[in-house]
Amino acid sequence: MEKYELPLVIFTVLSQMSVGITLILTLRVLQGKLESKRLYWLISGLVLAAASVAAILHLAHPDRAYDALINLQHAWLSREILGATLYGAAVGVTFLAKGHKAPAVLASVLGIALVAVQGMTYAAPAMVAIANGLTMLLFFITVWVMGCAAIPLLNLAPAVAALRQGIVVCMAVMIAAPIIW
Repeated sequence: MEKYELPLVIFTVLSQMSVGITLILTLRVLQGKLESKRLYWLISGLVLAAASVAAILHLAHPDRAYDALINLQHAWLSREILGATLYGAAVGVTFLAKGHKAPAVLASVLGIALVAVQGMTYAAPAMVAIANGLTMLLFFITVWVMGCAAIPLLNLAPAVAALRQGIVVCMAVMIAAPIIW
């Protein structure tokens, strides 16, 4: 891997970790197992902010980052940037609302959409080796595993069973994928 591609890997993994954190927080809010604390949502937002900084470091001209939104009709990369912006705004609203249900659900839905768009960004027909569903599947497994792994960092009860299941699914997919494709 070229060194200039590393910021994109960092952006992708950290943004997916943020989405995983948001999904688990939302699930716990809906189950009534999470008290309203802004700190949890702040951390999810800060993880996304760190991801965004990494993405900006990839650009040759960071001062012209807004140009990436020009081609929303045709480019998945432009849609990915819009998705990350909308997801970040929803996490911010959830932070301001102290983690209430409606904004938390909205943030989760936009987070899922962001990961789907990230998967489509890497499913370009020109990239034959990865232009299949495996990349998107692995992105969602990353959301699952990284979200579960990050929860103890918030001083919340760990999602050990879900983390274990996510790791097993990841291993199974990594073993099965070369056989299938």
